[in-house]
Parts: sequence; structure tokens; C-alpha cells
Amino acid sequence: MAKAVGLVAACTLVATPAVAEGSWSGTISGANSGFGSRTWVDKNSDAAANGGRITSCSRSASMAFYRNRQYPIPDEVVGVEKPTCTAYVGYKRTAGDIHFTLLKAGTTGTFSGKAAVSY
Repeated sequence: MAKAVGLVAACTLVATPAVAEGSWSGTISGANSGFGSRTWVDKNSDAAANGGRITSCSRSASMAFYRNRQYPIPDEVVGVEKPTCTAYVGYKRTAGDIHFTLLKAGTTGTFSGKAAVSY
């Protein structure tokens, strides 16, 4: 009696979390509405979510993300204004020079907080 030997190949797909292209963090102090963050280059070469948050806020504020464009064309809004202070504010997947602007933080230079961005 001949015995049949079979080979069973199992293929396992493992979902790996998306790894961000980059990230940075820093401290904001003595800021007013209109404060602009540093600019970073997002190459849009990953599948990770883009965005950031401000924590340890001294007062309420909002933030919005923009993609820089050459003057006189206004910067493109890529992440809509959203209240922050621990809330995550995302921005759309796009390649370019990106920055955020602090909004609704008053004009007395009293806003402070910790910013963290991943892209």
C-alpha cells in the first residue's frame, strides 16, 4: 500500500502597524493666536496617520495644519481647525512642507503647552 505524503504550506499574513515617517515635539511658551510652528517635510511615504496634539495647555486654544505654498498663493489647509489641549488633530495625507498655526489662544502672549507631531 503506497502512502501519499503531502506538504501543506501555510501562509500567515501579519498586520504590522504603520510606522510614522517622522515626529517631533517641543514646548510653546508666551504664544499668541497666529503662532506658527516649525516647518517639517512630509514626503507622504508611509501609511501612518498625520497629526499632532498640544498638552499641558495654560488655556484653551485651537490648531490647524497647513501645507506651505509659494507666495502669493495662500498656504493650503490640510488639517481643519480643531480645539486642542489633549485632543488629537489630524491632517490629510499629503506631501510637502507642513506647519501648524495656533488659533484662538488670545493676544496677551500667555499661551503655553507641549506640542507633539507625527507625520
